[in-house]
Amino acid sequence: MKTAFISTQSNAPWAASEFLWGEAADLAIRSEHDVLVSSYRWQTTPAAIQGLIDRGARYHRRRLPTFGRLERRIDRWWNRWRHLRHFDPDVVCISQAGSYDALVGPDVRGLPDALYALNKPYVLLCNALPEHWTLNDQTRARGRKLFAGAHKAVFVSQRNREIAERHLAMAVPNSILLHAPANVTEPLPLPWPADQSDLRMAIIGRLDVATKAHDVLLEALGGEAWRDRNWRLRIYGDGPDRTYLAELATHYGIGHRVDFPGHVENLRDVWAANHLLVMPSRHESGPLVVVEAALYGRPVVATDVGLVEDWVDDGKTGFVVPATTRSALAAGLERAWASREQLSQMGLAAHAKGMRLWERTPGQVLLNELIAAHAAVSTEGCEWRHT
Repeated sequence: MKTAFISTQSNAPWAASEFLWGEAADLAIRSEHDVLVSSYRWQTTPAAIQGLIDRGARYHRRRLPTFGRLERRIDRWWNRWRHLRHFDPDVVCISQAGSYDALVGPDVRGLPDALYALNKPYVLLCNALPEHWTLNDQTRARGRKLFAGAHKAVFVSQRNREIAERHLAMAVPNSILLHAPANVTEPLPLPWPADQSDLRMAIIGRLDVATKAHDVLLEALGGEAWRDRNWRLRIYGDGPDRTYLAELATHYGIGHRVDFPGHVENLRDVWAANHLLVMPSRHESGPLVVVEAALYGRPVVATDVGLVEDWVDDGKTGFVVPATTRSALAAGLERAWASREQLSQMGLAAHAKGMRLWERTPGQVLLNELIAAHAAVSTEGCEWRHT
């Protein structure tokens, strides 16, 4: 079977949105599929993609968008999807970092038309989908056609599917829920940290306040209620706002309580040293940090975004914050502080729920859907029909 994987991730060479298709592509190669990977031309090829190439995948690197006059001129004659036509796949998987990238991304012009011209089944992966996004009438009509024509539309959370249906004003047919592979080597609740003299909180992710809202968290912890309490915050990850966040912590008088350990590969080390995940994000798709914390037996204080409503039982496995505001987050943190003697039991409850929800092999599930799409066309002996 010839399978094409198209990534629209243009903000970074490799991100959480890439884990699912990357695992499926690896499994496809190991199952002796002919695999094409299409992503952007980064200065250095991501290690995960290089691994796919080394194992036999064909690789097409698209140029990053410049949004200038030259690009508009090039678009008049350049078919950026001709590599897809030449590969002639049996099935296509489009991983959208933003759930409507194939419709509105200036860097993927012509992708829907290229899919329709192929007349082969395709699967859409839908990641980021903020509540505040809207679609105009023309894009909504194109979106209905794109989603209705998909063999499957894969959402990483129930909330994201509901937002898409609101934007499109239709039920998305053939949609399923599937979270990305979690970075968990052994899903067992870790022992509670021996030193319980302070509350140790962790926030994990790219240091990008526009999405992750570290700034609002620091503002909440800089409030008077937290001045005489014994606590520490560890901000794990790398990103463009590292300096700003350190300056902001100093501004609020809590710089001595906030650490920046950088990126840590082994999450067991993170959760062996911390009691509580805090995720104040303004928007998320399927935040794996919530999944991973639960599987290691840690509760969470998180804003009501993405899969949080699926994974967190408010007051039982963590605390759900209704909005990314100082007052809402401060109230959620206050509840966690008041319940600090029960946090270890909440962590065990989070683990129990997580084990019920956790999909062990999401990449295989996705690959099975791609195989099923091709099999349906082969069995019926006809071409794929797009609405």
